[in-house]
Amino acid sequence: MENDPGLFFKCKTDAEGGTENLFWVDGAARKAYTEAYHDCVSFDATYLTNMYNMLFAPFIGINRHGQSIMLGCGFVRQELASSYDWLFDAFLEAMDGLAPDNIITDQDVAMAQSIKRKFPAMIHRCCGWHIMKKAQEKLGPVLARNPDLVKDFNECIDFSFTSAEFERKRAALQWKYEGLMHGHFEKLYEDRATWVPCYFKFRFFPFLQSTQCSEGFNAVLKRYVNPHKSILNFVKQYEKIQVHILVREDGNDYRTKHLEAQRWSRFPIERHAYKAYTRDIYVKFRTEFQMIGQYDVCPARINFYYLEPNTEEVLGYGSRKYLVTVRPEPAIYDCECCKWHRDGMLCCHVLKIFTHLGVNEIPEHYIKRRWMQHAVPSAPPPPNKGPPHDLPAELENQVRQVTLTMDFAKLAKKAMTSDEAAAVVRRHMKAADTEVTKLNKLRKKRLKAAREAARAREASNPNAPSTSNQPPAPLAPMDPPHSVTKGRSRSKRFKSALELHPKKKNKCSICESIDHTAATCLGKLM
Repeated sequence: MENDPGLFFKCKTDAEGGTENLFWVDGAARKAYTEAYHDCVSFDATYLTNMYNMLFAPFIGINRHGQSIMLGCGFVRQELASSYDWLFDAFLEAMDGLAPDNIITDQDVAMAQSIKRKFPAMIHRCCGWHIMKKAQEKLGPVLARNPDLVKDFNECIDFSFTSAEFERKRAALQWKYEGLMHGHFEKLYEDRATWVPCYFKFRFFPFLQSTQCSEGFNAVLKRYVNPHKSILNFVKQYEKIQVHILVREDGNDYRTKHLEAQRWSRFPIERHAYKAYTRDIYVKFRTEFQMIGQYDVCPARINFYYLEPNTEEVLGYGSRKYLVTVRPEPAIYDCECCKWHRDGMLCCHVLKIFTHLGVNEIPEHYIKRRWMQHAVPSAPPPPNKGPPHDLPAELENQVRQVTLTMDFAKLAKKAMTSDEAAAVVRRHMKAADTEVTKLNKLRKKRLKAAREAARAREASNPNAPSTSNQPPAPLAPMDPPHSVTKGRSRSKRFKSALELHPKKKNKCSICESIDHTAATCLGKLM
Protein backbone atom coordinates (compact mmCIF):
# COMPACT_ATOMS: atom_id res chain seq x y z
CA MET A 1 0.00 0.00 0.00
CA GLU A 2 2.90 2.35 0.69
CA ASN A 3 4.32 1.86 -2.82
CA ASP A 4 0.87 2.09 -4.45
CA PRO A 5 -1.66 4.23 -2.55
CA GLY A 6 -4.31 3.39 -5.16
CA LEU A 7 -4.10 -0.39 -4.57
CA PHE A 8 -7.48 -1.94 -3.76
CA PHE A 9 -7.60 -5.25 -1.87
CA LYS A 10 -10.48 -7.31 -0.51
CA CYS A 11 -10.59 -10.78 1.03
CA LYS A 12 -13.40 -13.01 2.26
CA THR A 13 -12.76 -15.85 4.71
CA ASP A 14 -14.88 -18.77 5.85
CA ALA A 15 -15.81 -19.72 9.44
CA GLU A 16 -12.42 -21.40 10.00
CA GLY A 17 -10.47 -18.39 8.74
CA GLY A 18 -9.54 -19.97 5.41
CA THR A 19 -9.45 -17.79 2.31
CA GLU A 20 -12.67 -18.15 0.35
CA ASN A 21 -12.58 -15.26 -2.15
CA LEU A 22 -9.87 -12.74 -3.01
CA PHE A 23 -9.70 -9.65 -5.23
CA TRP A 24 -7.14 -6.92 -5.84
CA VAL A 25 -6.30 -4.28 -8.44
CA ASP A 26 -3.45 -1.73 -8.55
CA GLY A 27 -3.92 2.02 -8.77
CA ALA A 28 -2.70 2.37 -12.37
CA ALA A 29 -5.25 -0.18 -13.59
CA ARG A 30 -8.06 1.52 -11.67
CA LYS A 31 -7.20 4.88 -13.25
CA ALA A 32 -6.93 3.41 -16.75
CA TYR A 33 -10.27 1.65 -16.39
CA THR A 34 -12.27 4.59 -15.04
CA GLU A 35 -10.84 7.12 -17.51
CA ALA A 36 -10.63 5.20 -20.78
CA TYR A 37 -10.95 1.41 -20.85
CA HIS A 38 -14.31 0.54 -19.26
CA ASP A 39 -16.01 0.13 -22.65
CA CYS A 40 -15.07 -3.55 -23.10
CA VAL A 41 -13.86 -6.20 -20.63
CA SER A 42 -13.00 -9.86 -21.14
CA PHE A 43 -13.62 -12.10 -18.14
CA ASP A 44 -12.44 -15.70 -18.06
CA ALA A 45 -11.40 -18.34 -15.54
CA THR A 46 -8.57 -20.87 -15.29
CA TYR A 47 -7.42 -23.38 -12.67
CA LEU A 48 -3.75 -23.65 -13.64
CA THR A 49 -2.43 -21.05 -11.18
CA ASN A 50 -2.24 -22.46 -7.64
CA MET A 51 -1.97 -25.65 -5.62
CA TYR A 52 -5.47 -25.28 -4.15
CA ASN A 53 -7.30 -25.43 -7.49
CA MET A 54 -8.93 -22.12 -6.66
CA LEU A 55 -10.48 -20.51 -9.69
CA PHE A 56 -8.41 -17.56 -10.94
CA ALA A 57 -10.58 -14.97 -12.68
CA PRO A 58 -8.82 -11.93 -14.20
CA PHE A 59 -10.56 -8.90 -15.66
CA ILE A 60 -8.80 -8.12 -18.96
CA GLY A 61 -9.13 -4.89 -20.94
CA ILE A 62 -7.68 -3.51 -24.17
CA ASN A 63 -5.48 -0.42 -24.09
CA ARG A 64 -4.79 2.25 -26.71
CA HIS A 65 -2.36 -0.03 -28.57
CA GLY A 66 -4.81 -2.93 -28.81
CA GLN A 67 -2.77 -4.69 -26.10
CA SER A 68 -4.31 -6.79 -23.31
CA ILE A 69 -4.00 -5.26 -19.83
CA MET A 70 -5.07 -6.45 -16.38
CA LEU A 71 -7.94 -4.53 -14.78
CA GLY A 72 -8.21 -6.68 -11.67
CA CYS A 73 -7.47 -10.17 -10.37
CA GLY A 74 -9.76 -12.46 -8.42
CA PHE A 75 -9.70 -15.89 -6.78
CA VAL A 76 -12.87 -17.79 -5.89
CA ARG A 77 -13.04 -21.18 -4.24
CA GLN A 78 -16.17 -22.44 -6.01
CA GLU A 79 -17.81 -21.80 -9.36
CA LEU A 80 -21.04 -20.57 -7.82
CA ALA A 81 -23.15 -17.55 -8.70
CA SER A 82 -22.70 -16.33 -5.09
CA SER A 83 -18.91 -16.39 -5.52
CA TYR A 84 -19.13 -14.34 -8.71
CA ASP A 85 -21.57 -11.98 -6.95
CA TRP A 86 -18.92 -11.25 -4.33
CA LEU A 87 -16.22 -10.82 -6.96
CA PHE A 88 -18.28 -8.42 -9.11
CA ASP A 89 -19.26 -6.42 -6.02
CA ALA A 90 -15.57 -6.05 -5.14
CA PHE A 91 -14.80 -4.99 -8.71
CA LEU A 92 -17.53 -2.32 -8.65
CA GLU A 93 -16.30 -1.06 -5.27
CA ALA A 94 -12.75 -0.74 -6.61
CA MET A 95 -13.93 1.07 -9.75
CA ASP A 96 -16.15 3.58 -7.90
CA GLY A 97 -19.32 1.84 -9.08
CA LEU A 98 -18.50 2.15 -12.80
CA ALA A 99 -19.65 -1.05 -14.55
CA PRO A 100 -18.23 -2.14 -17.93
CA ASP A 101 -20.25 -1.22 -21.01
CA ASN A 102 -19.70 -4.64 -22.61
CA ILE A 103 -18.31 -7.94 -21.35
CA ILE A 104 -17.37 -11.18 -23.10
CA THR A 105 -17.09 -14.49 -21.21
CA ASP A 106 -17.41 -18.22 -21.76
CA GLN A 107 -20.74 -20.05 -21.41
CA ASP A 108 -20.54 -20.65 -17.65
CA VAL A 109 -24.14 -20.61 -16.32
CA ALA A 110 -23.27 -19.37 -12.82
CA MET A 111 -21.21 -16.54 -14.29
CA ALA A 112 -24.05 -15.52 -16.62
CA GLN A 113 -26.55 -15.46 -13.75
CA SER A 114 -24.29 -13.27 -11.63
CA ILE A 115 -23.57 -10.86 -14.49
CA LYS A 116 -27.29 -10.43 -15.11
CA ARG A 117 -27.84 -9.51 -11.45
CA LYS A 118 -24.83 -7.29 -10.84
CA PHE A 119 -24.54 -5.62 -14.26
CA PRO A 120 -28.16 -5.36 -15.47
CA ALA A 121 -27.45 -2.57 -18.00
CA MET A 122 -24.36 -4.19 -19.48
CA ILE A 123 -24.25 -6.18 -22.74
CA HIS A 124 -23.02 -9.74 -22.11
CA ARG A 125 -21.63 -11.75 -25.00
CA CYS A 126 -20.40 -15.35 -25.01
CA CYS A 127 -17.17 -16.45 -26.64
CA GLY A 128 -17.89 -17.54 -30.21
CA TRP A 129 -14.68 -19.56 -30.47
CA HIS A 130 -15.56 -21.82 -27.54
CA ILE A 131 -19.09 -22.30 -28.87
CA MET A 132 -17.86 -23.29 -32.33
CA LYS A 133 -15.20 -25.58 -30.86
CA LYS A 134 -17.87 -27.42 -28.89
CA ALA A 135 -20.02 -27.55 -32.03
CA GLN A 136 -17.17 -29.23 -33.93
CA GLU A 137 -16.95 -31.87 -31.20
CA LYS A 138 -20.72 -32.50 -31.17
CA LEU A 139 -21.32 -32.27 -34.91
CA GLY A 140 -18.02 -33.62 -36.24
CA PRO A 141 -19.44 -36.65 -38.12
CA VAL A 142 -22.32 -34.64 -39.64
CA LEU A 143 -20.02 -31.85 -40.82
CA ALA A 144 -17.44 -34.30 -42.18
CA ARG A 145 -20.07 -35.96 -44.39
CA ASN A 146 -21.47 -32.61 -45.58
CA PRO A 147 -18.66 -30.14 -46.39
CA ASP A 148 -21.13 -27.77 -48.09
CA LEU A 149 -23.04 -27.52 -44.81
CA VAL A 150 -19.91 -26.16 -43.09
CA LYS A 151 -19.53 -23.42 -45.71
CA ASP A 152 -23.20 -22.45 -45.66
CA PHE A 153 -23.39 -22.53 -41.87
CA ASN A 154 -20.35 -20.24 -41.53
CA GLU A 155 -21.85 -17.91 -44.16
CA CYS A 156 -25.07 -17.74 -42.13
CA ILE A 157 -23.20 -16.94 -38.90
CA ASP A 158 -20.48 -14.56 -40.12
CA PHE A 159 -22.23 -12.62 -42.88
CA SER A 160 -25.69 -12.00 -41.49
CA PHE A 161 -25.84 -8.32 -40.57
CA THR A 162 -29.34 -8.24 -39.09
CA SER A 163 -31.34 -10.69 -37.01
CA ALA A 164 -33.94 -10.87 -39.81
CA GLU A 165 -31.25 -11.80 -42.35
CA PHE A 166 -29.93 -14.45 -39.97
CA GLU A 167 -33.41 -15.95 -39.61
CA ARG A 168 -33.87 -16.06 -43.39
CA LYS A 169 -30.52 -17.77 -43.95
CA ARG A 170 -31.17 -20.30 -41.20
CA ALA A 171 -34.58 -21.12 -42.66
CA ALA A 172 -32.87 -21.68 -46.02
CA LEU A 173 -30.37 -24.00 -44.34
CA GLN A 174 -33.16 -26.05 -42.78
CA TRP A 175 -34.84 -26.42 -46.13
CA LYS A 176 -31.61 -27.28 -47.99
CA TYR A 177 -30.30 -29.72 -45.37
CA GLU A 178 -33.59 -31.20 -44.24
CA GLY A 179 -33.08 -33.82 -41.55
CA LEU A 180 -29.62 -32.58 -40.52
CA MET A 181 -30.37 -29.30 -38.72
CA HIS A 182 -31.41 -30.85 -35.42
CA GLY A 183 -29.75 -31.89 -32.17
CA HIS A 184 -26.90 -29.52 -31.29
CA PHE A 185 -27.90 -27.19 -34.14
CA GLU A 186 -31.14 -26.52 -32.25
CA LYS A 187 -29.19 -25.74 -29.08
CA LEU A 188 -27.03 -23.26 -31.00
CA TYR A 189 -30.16 -21.63 -32.38
CA GLU A 190 -31.73 -21.31 -28.92
CA ASP A 191 -28.64 -19.46 -27.65
CA ARG A 192 -28.24 -17.33 -30.81
CA ALA A 193 -28.76 -14.00 -29.03
CA THR A 194 -25.74 -14.65 -26.78
CA TRP A 195 -23.09 -15.30 -29.44
CA VAL A 196 -24.14 -14.71 -33.09
CA PRO A 197 -22.31 -11.52 -34.26
CA CYS A 198 -25.36 -9.81 -35.83
CA TYR A 199 -26.94 -9.44 -32.39
CA PHE A 200 -23.95 -7.32 -31.28
CA LYS A 201 -23.41 -5.26 -34.44
CA PHE A 202 -23.79 -1.95 -32.59
CA ARG A 203 -21.75 -2.95 -29.51
CA PHE A 204 -18.05 -2.24 -28.95
CA PHE A 205 -16.03 -5.49 -28.96
CA PRO A 206 -12.82 -4.30 -30.65
CA PHE A 207 -11.09 -6.76 -32.99
CA LEU A 208 -12.42 -9.83 -31.18
CA GLN A 209 -15.34 -12.25 -31.10
CA SER A 210 -13.90 -14.47 -28.37
CA THR A 211 -12.13 -14.30 -25.03
CA GLN A 212 -8.80 -14.22 -26.88
CA CYS A 213 -7.57 -11.38 -24.63
CA SER A 214 -7.98 -13.63 -21.60
CA GLU A 215 -6.48 -16.59 -23.46
CA GLY A 216 -3.45 -14.48 -24.36
CA PHE A 217 -3.09 -13.39 -20.76
CA ASN A 218 -3.20 -17.04 -19.66
CA ALA A 219 -0.19 -17.66 -21.91
CA VAL A 220 1.66 -14.89 -20.05
CA LEU A 221 0.65 -16.48 -16.74
CA LYS A 222 2.29 -19.77 -17.66
CA ARG A 223 5.66 -18.04 -17.99
CA TYR A 224 5.48 -16.52 -14.50
CA VAL A 225 3.33 -18.79 -12.33
CA ASN A 226 3.95 -22.36 -11.20
CA PRO A 227 0.55 -24.06 -10.79
CA HIS A 228 1.91 -26.13 -7.89
CA LYS A 229 2.76 -23.09 -5.73
CA SER A 230 0.58 -21.20 -3.26
CA ILE A 231 -1.64 -18.16 -3.86
CA LEU A 232 0.88 -16.07 -1.91
CA ASN A 233 3.48 -16.99 -4.51
CA PHE A 234 1.07 -15.90 -7.26
CA VAL A 235 0.50 -12.53 -5.58
CA LYS A 236 4.26 -11.98 -5.46
CA GLN A 237 4.55 -12.85 -9.15
CA TYR A 238 1.70 -10.43 -9.96
CA GLU A 239 4.06 -7.45 -9.83
CA LYS A 240 6.39 -9.13 -12.34
CA ILE A 241 3.45 -9.76 -14.67
CA GLN A 242 2.45 -6.10 -14.39
CA VAL A 243 6.05 -5.09 -15.13
CA HIS A 244 5.94 -7.25 -18.26
CA ILE A 245 2.72 -5.57 -19.42
CA LEU A 246 3.83 -2.02 -18.58
CA VAL A 247 7.20 -2.45 -20.28
CA ARG A 248 5.43 -3.62 -23.44
CA GLU A 249 3.10 -0.65 -23.23
CA ASP A 250 6.00 1.74 -22.76
CA GLY A 251 7.75 0.19 -25.76
CA ASN A 252 4.60 0.74 -27.85
CA ASP A 253 4.47 4.37 -26.64
CA TYR A 254 8.08 4.86 -27.71
CA ARG A 255 7.46 3.37 -31.16
CA THR A 256 4.44 5.62 -31.64
CA LYS A 257 6.38 8.77 -30.72
CA HIS A 258 9.79 8.12 -32.25
CA LEU A 259 9.65 5.41 -34.93
CA GLU A 260 7.97 5.89 -38.29
CA ALA A 261 5.70 3.24 -39.79
CA GLN A 262 5.72 2.76 -43.53
CA ARG A 263 2.60 4.21 -45.13
CA TRP A 264 0.84 2.33 -47.90
CA SER A 265 -0.27 5.31 -49.98
CA ARG A 266 -0.11 9.08 -50.35
CA PHE A 267 -3.80 9.60 -49.67
CA PRO A 268 -4.32 12.50 -47.20
CA ILE A 269 -6.79 10.36 -45.26
CA GLU A 270 -4.06 7.82 -44.46
CA ARG A 271 -1.65 10.58 -43.43
CA HIS A 272 -4.30 11.92 -41.05
CA ALA A 273 -4.85 8.44 -39.51
CA TYR A 274 -1.09 8.07 -39.06
CA LYS A 275 -1.01 11.25 -36.96
CA ALA A 276 -4.18 10.50 -35.00
CA TYR A 277 -3.80 6.86 -33.93
CA THR A 278 -1.17 4.99 -31.97
CA ARG A 279 1.23 3.03 -34.15
CA ASP A 280 -0.38 -0.39 -33.62
CA ILE A 281 -3.88 0.91 -34.29
CA TYR A 282 -2.60 2.74 -37.38
CA VAL A 283 -1.23 -0.58 -38.67
CA LYS A 284 -4.74 -2.05 -38.32
CA PHE A 285 -6.13 1.01 -40.11
CA ARG A 286 -3.56 0.59 -42.90
CA THR A 287 -4.57 -3.04 -43.40
CA GLU A 288 -8.20 -1.96 -43.68
CA PHE A 289 -7.34 0.93 -46.00
CA GLN A 290 -5.48 -1.37 -48.38
CA MET A 291 -8.74 -3.15 -49.18
CA ILE A 292 -10.33 -0.09 -50.82
CA GLY A 293 -8.91 -1.26 -54.16
CA GLN A 294 -11.06 -4.42 -53.98
CA TYR A 295 -14.31 -2.46 -54.22
CA ASP A 296 -16.00 -0.37 -56.91
CA VAL A 297 -18.36 2.49 -56.03
CA CYS A 298 -21.84 2.19 -57.57
CA PRO A 299 -24.10 5.18 -56.78
CA ALA A 300 -27.65 4.06 -56.03
CA ARG A 301 -29.30 7.44 -55.56
CA ILE A 302 -28.36 10.73 -53.90
CA ASN A 303 -26.14 10.02 -50.86
CA PHE A 304 -26.53 6.23 -51.21
CA TYR A 305 -23.67 4.11 -52.56
CA TYR A 306 -23.19 0.39 -53.09
CA LEU A 307 -19.68 -1.00 -52.68
CA GLU A 308 -19.35 -4.03 -54.97
CA PRO A 309 -16.28 -6.29 -54.76
CA ASN A 310 -14.22 -6.59 -57.93
CA THR A 311 -12.66 -9.85 -56.70
CA GLU A 312 -14.25 -13.19 -55.84
CA GLU A 313 -14.02 -12.59 -52.09
CA VAL A 314 -12.69 -9.89 -49.74
CA LEU A 315 -11.02 -11.09 -46.56
CA GLY A 316 -13.37 -10.60 -43.64
CA TYR A 317 -16.22 -9.29 -45.78
CA GLY A 318 -17.02 -12.14 -48.15
CA SER A 319 -18.43 -11.65 -51.62
CA ARG A 320 -21.50 -9.54 -50.83
CA LYS A 321 -21.97 -5.85 -51.63
CA TYR A 322 -22.38 -3.20 -48.92
CA LEU A 323 -24.57 -0.12 -48.72
CA VAL A 324 -23.01 3.13 -47.44
CA THR A 325 -25.31 6.03 -46.51
CA VAL A 326 -23.87 9.58 -46.50
CA ARG A 327 -25.17 12.70 -44.77
CA PRO A 328 -22.62 15.34 -45.83
CA GLU A 329 -23.64 18.26 -43.62
CA PRO A 330 -23.18 16.54 -40.22
CA ALA A 331 -20.44 14.32 -41.78
CA ILE A 332 -22.24 11.05 -41.05
CA TYR A 333 -21.15 7.93 -42.95
CA ASP A 334 -23.01 4.69 -42.16
CA CYS A 335 -22.09 1.28 -43.52
CA GLU A 336 -24.20 -1.79 -42.91
CA CYS A 337 -21.15 -3.81 -41.83
CA CYS A 338 -21.05 -1.68 -38.64
CA LYS A 339 -17.29 -1.99 -38.20
CA TRP A 340 -17.18 1.50 -36.65
CA HIS A 341 -19.54 0.47 -33.86
CA ARG A 342 -17.80 -2.86 -33.34
CA ASP A 343 -14.10 -1.87 -33.54
CA GLY A 344 -14.11 1.91 -33.18
CA MET A 345 -12.52 2.21 -36.63
CA LEU A 346 -14.01 2.97 -40.05
CA CYS A 347 -14.34 0.14 -42.54
CA CYS A 348 -12.80 -0.02 -46.02
CA HIS A 349 -16.23 0.72 -47.53
CA VAL A 350 -16.49 4.14 -45.88
CA LEU A 351 -12.81 4.81 -46.58
CA LYS A 352 -13.46 4.04 -50.26
CA ILE A 353 -16.26 6.62 -50.23
CA PHE A 354 -13.84 9.14 -48.67
CA THR A 355 -11.43 8.73 -51.59
CA HIS A 356 -14.35 8.81 -54.04
CA LEU A 357 -15.79 12.06 -52.63
CA GLY A 358 -12.43 13.73 -51.89
CA VAL A 359 -12.68 13.68 -48.08
CA ASN A 360 -9.11 14.29 -46.85
CA GLU A 361 -9.51 13.92 -43.07
CA ILE A 362 -11.36 11.51 -40.83
CA PRO A 363 -14.22 13.41 -39.13
CA GLU A 364 -13.38 14.09 -35.50
CA HIS A 365 -16.29 12.06 -34.14
CA TYR A 366 -15.00 8.97 -35.96
CA ILE A 367 -11.65 8.97 -34.13
CA LYS A 368 -12.08 7.28 -30.77
CA ARG A 369 -10.05 8.81 -27.98
CA ARG A 370 -9.24 5.36 -26.58
CA TRP A 371 -7.15 4.64 -29.75
CA MET A 372 -5.11 7.87 -29.41
CA GLN A 373 -1.83 8.33 -27.56
CA HIS A 374 -3.46 10.50 -24.87
CA ALA A 375 -6.30 8.03 -24.19
CA VAL A 376 -5.39 8.13 -20.50
CA PRO A 377 -4.47 11.73 -19.49
CA SER A 378 -1.70 10.52 -17.21
CA ALA A 379 -0.08 8.31 -19.83
CA PRO A 380 3.66 7.65 -19.33
CA PRO A 381 5.86 10.60 -20.34
CA PRO A 382 8.09 10.47 -23.41
CA PRO A 383 11.06 8.13 -22.94
CA ASN A 384 13.61 10.94 -23.27
CA LYS A 385 12.37 12.27 -19.93
CA GLY A 386 12.94 8.96 -18.22
CA PRO A 387 10.43 6.70 -16.43
CA PRO A 388 8.12 8.14 -13.76
CA HIS A 389 9.63 8.00 -10.28
CA ASP A 390 6.62 6.36 -8.62
CA LEU A 391 7.20 3.07 -10.46
CA PRO A 392 8.93 0.08 -8.83
CA ALA A 393 12.73 0.09 -9.20
CA GLU A 394 12.67 -3.05 -11.34
CA LEU A 395 10.17 -1.48 -13.74
CA GLU A 396 12.20 1.75 -13.95
CA ASN A 397 15.27 -0.29 -14.93
CA GLN A 398 13.38 -2.20 -17.62
CA VAL A 399 11.85 0.97 -19.03
CA ARG A 400 15.32 2.54 -19.29
CA GLN A 401 16.61 -0.63 -20.98
CA VAL A 402 13.81 -0.60 -23.57
CA THR A 403 14.35 3.09 -24.26
CA LEU A 404 18.13 2.75 -24.66
CA THR A 405 17.74 -0.32 -26.85
CA MET A 406 15.50 1.64 -29.22
CA ASP A 407 17.96 4.56 -29.30
CA PHE A 408 20.92 2.25 -29.96
CA ALA A 409 19.02 0.57 -32.79
CA LYS A 410 18.43 3.94 -34.48
CA LEU A 411 22.11 4.86 -34.04
CA ALA A 412 23.25 1.51 -35.43
CA LYS A 413 21.06 2.02 -38.49
CA LYS A 414 22.80 5.32 -39.17
CA ALA A 415 26.29 3.95 -38.50
CA MET A 416 26.02 0.87 -40.72
CA THR A 417 26.59 2.92 -43.88
CA SER A 418 30.39 2.91 -43.60
CA ASP A 419 33.33 1.61 -41.56
CA GLU A 420 34.22 5.17 -40.51
CA ALA A 421 30.79 5.78 -39.02
CA ALA A 422 30.88 2.41 -37.24
CA ALA A 423 34.34 3.25 -35.80
CA VAL A 424 33.01 6.56 -34.41
CA VAL A 425 30.14 4.75 -32.66
CA ARG A 426 32.47 2.09 -31.21
CA ARG A 427 34.86 4.76 -29.90
CA HIS A 428 32.10 6.62 -28.12
CA MET A 429 30.55 3.39 -26.81
CA LYS A 430 33.89 2.42 -25.29
CA ALA A 431 34.19 5.80 -23.57
CA ALA A 432 30.57 5.58 -22.39
CA ASP A 433 31.16 2.09 -20.99
CA THR A 434 34.09 3.35 -18.92
CA GLU A 435 32.13 6.34 -17.60
CA VAL A 436 29.03 4.30 -16.75
CA THR A 437 31.13 1.71 -14.91
CA LYS A 438 32.61 4.48 -12.73
CA LEU A 439 29.14 5.90 -12.05
CA ASN A 440 27.81 2.49 -10.97
CA LYS A 441 30.75 1.93 -8.60
CA LEU A 442 30.22 5.39 -7.07
CA ARG A 443 26.50 4.69 -6.67
CA LYS A 444 27.18 1.41 -4.85
CA LYS A 445 29.58 3.17 -2.44
CA ARG A 446 26.97 5.83 -1.65
CA LEU A 447 24.26 3.23 -1.02
CA LYS A 448 26.58 1.26 1.25
CA ALA A 449 27.49 4.41 3.21
CA ALA A 450 23.81 5.32 3.56
CA ARG A 451 22.95 1.89 4.97
CA GLU A 452 25.81 2.01 7.47
CA ALA A 453 24.73 5.48 8.61
CA ALA A 454 21.16 4.25 9.10
CA ARG A 455 22.34 1.31 11.20
CA ALA A 456 24.51 3.64 13.29
CA ARG A 457 21.53 5.95 13.94
CA GLU A 458 19.39 3.02 15.06
CA ALA A 459 22.14 1.77 17.41
CA SER A 460 22.66 5.23 18.97
CA ASN A 461 18.92 5.79 19.65
CA PRO A 462 17.97 3.52 22.58
CA ASN A 463 14.76 5.50 23.21
CA ALA A 464 13.09 4.28 20.03
CA PRO A 465 9.42 3.32 20.61
CA SER A 466 8.96 -0.34 21.44
CA THR A 467 6.70 -2.45 19.26
CA SER A 468 5.47 -4.39 22.31
CA ASN A 469 2.92 -1.68 23.08
CA GLN A 470 1.52 -1.62 19.57
CA PRO A 471 -1.93 -3.16 19.03
CA PRO A 472 -1.80 -6.71 17.72
CA ALA A 473 -1.95 -7.04 13.97
CA PRO A 474 -5.08 -8.62 12.54
CA LEU A 475 -4.86 -12.33 11.88
CA ALA A 476 -3.86 -13.10 8.31
CA PRO A 477 -6.24 -15.26 6.28
CA MET A 478 -5.37 -18.95 6.36
CA ASP A 479 -4.70 -21.08 3.32
CA PRO A 480 -7.87 -22.36 1.64
CA PRO A 481 -8.68 -26.07 1.36
CA HIS A 482 -8.29 -27.70 -2.01
CA SER A 483 -11.25 -26.81 -4.24
CA VAL A 484 -13.31 -29.43 -6.03
CA THR A 485 -13.69 -28.35 -9.63
CA LYS A 486 -16.57 -29.02 -12.02
CA GLY A 487 -16.44 -31.99 -14.36
CA ARG A 488 -13.86 -34.74 -14.50
CA SER A 489 -10.30 -34.31 -13.41
CA ARG A 490 -7.88 -33.19 -16.10
CA SER A 491 -6.22 -36.63 -16.25
CA LYS A 492 -9.50 -38.60 -16.54
CA ARG A 493 -11.75 -36.38 -18.61
CA PHE A 494 -12.99 -37.45 -22.02
CA LYS A 495 -10.96 -36.06 -24.90
CA SER A 496 -12.44 -35.22 -28.27
CA ALA A 497 -11.02 -36.42 -31.57
CA LEU A 498 -9.57 -32.94 -32.14
CA GLU A 499 -7.44 -33.26 -29.01
CA LEU A 500 -6.47 -36.90 -29.61
CA HIS A 501 -5.19 -36.16 -33.12
CA PRO A 502 -1.41 -36.75 -32.97
CA LYS A 503 0.76 -33.71 -33.44
CA LYS A 504 2.69 -33.75 -36.71
CA LYS A 505 6.42 -34.14 -36.12
CA ASN A 506 8.97 -32.15 -38.07
CA LYS A 507 11.18 -34.08 -40.45
CA CYS A 508 14.86 -33.60 -41.22
CA SER A 509 15.13 -31.80 -44.56
CA ILE A 510 18.18 -33.93 -45.51
CA CYS A 511 17.24 -37.52 -44.64
CA GLU A 512 13.54 -37.02 -43.71
CA SER A 513 13.98 -38.68 -40.33
CA ILE A 514 11.68 -37.59 -37.47
CA ASP A 515 14.35 -38.30 -34.83
CA HIS A 516 16.40 -35.18 -35.49
CA THR A 517 16.58 -31.95 -37.50
CA ALA A 518 18.89 -30.76 -40.28
CA ALA A 519 21.08 -28.97 -37.72
CA THR A 520 22.10 -32.27 -36.08
CA CYS A 521 21.85 -34.56 -39.10
CA LEU A 522 24.92 -36.70 -39.80
CA GLY A 523 24.03 -36.85 -43.48
CA LYS A 524 25.20 -33.30 -44.11
CA LEU A 525 28.76 -34.32 -43.23
CA MET A 526 28.89 -36.98 -45.92
